[in-house]
Amino acid sequence: MTPVRRPGTGRRAFFFSRTKDFLKAGFPLLTWSALQVLSFS
Repeated sequence: MTPVRRPGTGRRAFFFSRTKDFLKAGFPLLTWSALQVLSFS
């Protein structure tokens, strides 16, 4: 999980990869919490 600094990868590419990883990790959690809220309401 250590960020690798390579020439040619800008701040935008780094931010995009981090956002993609965050969405990939957070989307199941968001859907699970949404299902929990819907089931409790």
